[in-house]
Amino acid sequence: MQTAPPVRVSQADVLSWFTSFFGFPANNNMQNYDNTDFSPKAGTAGDGRGDQDPHGPSQSRNDGSLLSVLKTLLFFTILMITLPIGLYFTSKAYLFEASLGYSSNDSYFYAAIVAVIAVHVVLALFVYAAWNEGSRQSREGKQD
Repeated sequence: MQTAPPVRVSQADVLSWFTSFFGFPANNNMQNYDNTDFSPKAGTAGDGRGDQDPHGPSQSRNDGSLLSVLKTLLFFTILMITLPIGLYFTSKAYLFEASLGYSSNDSYFYAAIVAVIAVHVVLALFVYAAWNEGSRQSREGKQD
Protein backbone atom coordinates (compact mmCIF):
# COMPACT_ATOMS: atom_id res chain seq x y z
CA MET A 1 0.00 0.00 0.00
CA GLN A 2 1.49 3.29 -1.11
CA THR A 3 1.21 6.47 0.90
CA ALA A 4 1.00 9.90 -0.58
CA PRO A 5 4.03 12.14 -0.15
CA PRO A 6 3.68 14.77 2.56
CA VAL A 7 2.25 18.08 1.44
CA ARG A 8 4.48 21.04 2.18
CA VAL A 9 2.63 24.27 2.91
CA SER A 10 4.48 27.50 3.52
CA GLN A 11 3.45 30.25 5.90
CA ALA A 12 2.80 32.52 2.93
CA ASP A 13 0.38 29.95 1.46
CA VAL A 14 -1.54 29.73 4.72
CA LEU A 15 -1.66 33.51 5.04
CA SER A 16 -2.83 33.86 1.45
CA TRP A 17 -5.58 31.28 1.93
CA PHE A 18 -6.67 32.83 5.22
CA THR A 19 -6.89 36.35 3.80
CA SER A 20 -8.78 35.26 0.70
CA PHE A 21 -11.12 32.97 2.66
CA PHE A 22 -12.13 35.65 5.15
CA GLY A 23 -12.22 38.46 2.60
CA PHE A 24 -9.24 40.47 3.83
CA PRO A 25 -7.22 42.43 1.28
CA ALA A 26 -4.31 40.44 -0.10
CA ASN A 27 -1.79 43.21 0.52
CA ASN A 28 -1.86 43.41 4.29
CA ASN A 29 0.65 44.73 6.77
CA MET A 30 1.37 41.34 8.33
CA GLN A 31 3.84 40.58 5.54
CA ASN A 32 5.81 43.71 6.46
CA TYR A 33 6.74 42.27 9.86
CA ASP A 34 8.87 39.58 8.23
CA ASN A 35 10.98 42.23 6.49
CA THR A 36 11.38 44.66 9.39
CA ASP A 37 14.93 45.87 9.93
CA PHE A 38 15.76 46.12 13.62
CA SER A 39 19.33 47.32 13.17
CA PRO A 40 20.10 50.86 14.42
CA LYS A 41 20.14 53.51 11.74
CA ALA A 42 22.99 55.93 11.31
CA GLY A 43 22.58 59.05 13.41
CA THR A 44 19.93 57.61 15.71
CA ALA A 45 22.09 55.82 18.26
CA GLY A 46 22.85 58.81 20.46
CA ASP A 47 20.16 61.35 19.70
CA GLY A 48 17.57 59.85 22.06
CA ARG A 49 14.90 59.37 19.42
CA GLY A 50 13.77 55.91 18.40
CA ASP A 51 16.06 54.05 20.79
CA GLN A 52 13.24 52.63 22.88
CA ASP A 53 11.04 51.00 20.25
CA PRO A 54 12.24 49.89 16.80
CA HIS A 55 8.73 50.42 15.43
CA GLY A 56 8.49 53.97 16.75
CA PRO A 57 6.03 55.47 19.22
CA SER A 58 3.02 54.69 17.04
CA GLN A 59 3.64 50.94 17.17
CA SER A 60 4.11 50.90 20.97
CA ARG A 61 0.86 52.87 21.38
CA ASN A 62 -0.90 50.32 19.17
CA ASP A 63 0.51 47.48 21.28
CA GLY A 64 -0.75 49.20 24.43
CA SER A 65 -4.20 49.69 22.96
CA LEU A 66 -4.27 46.06 21.80
CA LEU A 67 -3.36 44.91 25.29
CA SER A 68 -6.08 47.14 26.73
CA VAL A 69 -8.65 45.73 24.32
CA LEU A 70 -7.66 42.15 25.12
CA LYS A 71 -7.88 42.81 28.88
CA THR A 72 -11.34 44.31 28.43
CA LEU A 73 -12.45 41.37 26.30
CA LEU A 74 -11.10 38.85 28.79
CA PHE A 75 -12.77 40.63 31.71
CA PHE A 76 -16.18 40.69 30.03
CA THR A 77 -15.81 37.10 28.81
CA ILE A 78 -15.23 35.89 32.37
CA LEU A 79 -18.05 38.11 33.61
CA MET A 80 -20.39 36.76 30.89
CA ILE A 81 -19.72 33.19 32.01
CA THR A 82 -19.72 33.57 35.78
CA LEU A 83 -22.32 36.25 36.54
CA PRO A 84 -25.42 34.70 34.89
CA ILE A 85 -24.64 31.20 36.14
CA GLY A 86 -23.88 32.45 39.64
CA LEU A 87 -26.99 34.60 39.76
CA TYR A 88 -29.12 31.74 38.45
CA PHE A 89 -28.19 29.32 41.22
CA THR A 90 -27.98 31.97 43.93
CA SER A 91 -31.35 33.53 43.15
CA LYS A 92 -32.99 30.11 42.76
CA ALA A 93 -31.79 28.77 46.09
CA TYR A 94 -31.71 31.83 48.32
CA LEU A 95 -34.14 34.36 46.84
CA PHE A 96 -36.96 32.42 45.24
CA GLU A 97 -37.05 29.19 47.25
CA ALA A 98 -35.75 30.24 50.69
CA SER A 99 -36.93 33.84 50.98
CA LEU A 100 -40.04 33.97 48.81
CA GLY A 101 -41.11 30.34 49.25
CA TYR A 102 -41.68 29.55 45.55
CA SER A 103 -41.85 25.94 44.42
CA SER A 104 -38.88 24.36 42.68
CA ASN A 105 -40.53 24.62 39.24
CA ASP A 106 -41.39 28.29 39.71
CA SER A 107 -37.94 29.12 41.01
CA TYR A 108 -36.34 27.60 37.87
CA PHE A 109 -38.38 29.95 35.72
CA TYR A 110 -37.72 33.13 37.69
CA ALA A 111 -34.03 32.32 38.19
CA ALA A 112 -33.69 31.91 34.42
CA ILE A 113 -35.21 35.36 33.94
CA VAL A 114 -32.64 36.79 36.38
CA ALA A 115 -29.82 35.09 34.43
CA VAL A 116 -31.08 36.44 31.09
CA ILE A 117 -31.27 39.95 32.54
CA ALA A 118 -27.69 39.53 33.81
CA VAL A 119 -26.54 38.55 30.30
CA HIS A 120 -28.14 41.67 28.86
CA VAL A 121 -26.57 43.88 31.53
CA VAL A 122 -23.10 42.44 30.85
CA LEU A 123 -23.56 42.92 27.10
CA ALA A 124 -24.68 46.52 27.60
CA LEU A 125 -21.68 47.20 29.85
CA PHE A 126 -19.35 45.66 27.26
CA VAL A 127 -20.76 47.81 24.47
CA TYR A 128 -20.45 50.89 26.68
CA ALA A 129 -16.84 50.08 27.60
CA ALA A 130 -15.90 49.30 23.98
CA TRP A 131 -17.54 52.50 22.74
CA ASN A 132 -15.71 54.65 25.31
CA GLU A 133 -12.40 52.88 24.65
CA GLY A 134 -12.72 53.46 20.91
CA SER A 135 -13.53 57.15 21.34
CA ARG A 136 -10.64 57.53 23.82
CA GLN A 137 -8.21 55.98 21.34
CA SER A 138 -9.42 58.23 18.53
CA ARG A 139 -8.96 61.30 20.77
CA GLU A 140 -5.40 60.20 21.60
CA GLY A 141 -4.68 59.68 17.91
CA LYS A 142 -5.94 63.16 17.01
CA GLN A 143 -3.72 64.81 19.63
CA ASP A 144 -0.53 63.49 18.00
